[in-house]
Parts: sequence; C-alpha cells; structure tokens
Amino acid sequence: MPLHQLKGCVAGVDYGGKTTGTTVLAVWQAGQFALHPTRVNQNADRWLLNTLTELQPSLVFMDAPLGLPGVYRGLKGCTDYHKRAVDHTVGAMSPMYLGGFTARAMELAAQLTAAGLQVHETYPKQVAKNLGLDFAHYKNKKEPTPNIEATWQQLQQKLDWLPTMPAPHSWDMVDATLALHAAMRFASGQGTRLGNKEGYIWV
Repeated sequence: MPLHQLKGCVAGVDYGGKTTGTTVLAVWQAGQFALHPTRVNQNADRWLLNTLTELQPSLVFMDAPLGLPGVYRGLKGCTDYHKRAVDHTVGAMSPMYLGGFTARAMELAAQLTAAGLQVHETYPKQVAKNLGLDFAHYKNKKEPTPNIEATWQQLQQKLDWLPTMPAPHSWDMVDATLALHAAMRFASGQGTRLGNKEGYIWV
C-alpha cells in the first residue's frame, strides 16, 4: 500500500529532555500530517502521555532506548554491560550512558502500553540512511538552517505522503518526521526490524 493511502492515526516521537522543549510529536491522521513541538519548561512526558492517550494512535514509534542490555535481564549469551546488539548495529549510544533519559522513555512506553497503545523503538538516523539522505546535510549543525532546508527538500522528494510545506526550524522536527515514516512503514507492512531478543529497532 502506498503510504499516503494509510488510514487511521500513527505517531512518531523525537524524544528529548523533560523540560527543554526538544520533544516533538509527528502525527499522521486521516491522511493529514502535523508536527507538535513541546515548549521550554513544559513537562514533555506528561504532555506526550495525555496527548497520545487522547489521540489513540494505532502505533507509536519513539526515538529513545526502550530496553536495557540483556545482561541486566539474565538473557543467555548477553555479556555487554553497555550496549545491546542492535545499538552496535545502528551505531546508537549506550542506553546505560543515557541513564535517566532511558529510564524516562521506558517508563513512558510502559504507561502508553498500559493505556492500550502499541509502542516500538525507532532510530531516525538509520531511517535517514535507508532513505539515502545526504549526510553532508543531515544533522550537520555547523549551518543548521540551510542544512535543515536541504534535508527537508530531499524528504519532500522521497516521501510521497509528506505535504508541500516550509522546512521545520529544528532537527527535532526532522527526526520526528523520520520516526513517523518508520511507523507508517510498519503500519503498512513494510517495516524493517533490526536486533534480536535483547531488543529491536524498527526502521
């Protein structure tokens, strides 16, 4: 199914600091795309829980670690205390190094699951790689504004569901859009799963 024909509601989250205003929710609902950034000093976790519980998307994809290395859970064959196998695969940071960020994400995912939502982990950088985005621009913060614009133009060309609109003003919004794309692929049966029993990332 072409992604622009996807029915219902799905969501992608670029997860940031609790009150830094760097969390962005991207939503595809009834054929419409929208970006919802948090504000500085707004409790992002409470806002996400309330907003997603109200929206009731069929799927939530979060850009955040949603599990710890298997050694902490006694999984056979797991010996790495820092990273899961999938973190090595995609080049992600250690969930342990991220500490409280990981704990917040896992708690929020548990709350959303308890509210009846399906939550999965994604990694926008890998989604960007799979799309073939130019990494001379993607997340290049030396000249953020023109690089965001260049990346957004590429996304407009590659994503048939992304409406014509001005480039967003932050990389958080770009990554939320990439997280949403991964969710839409999953919802349409096109998702790619990376990892093993220790943890999975969908892209």
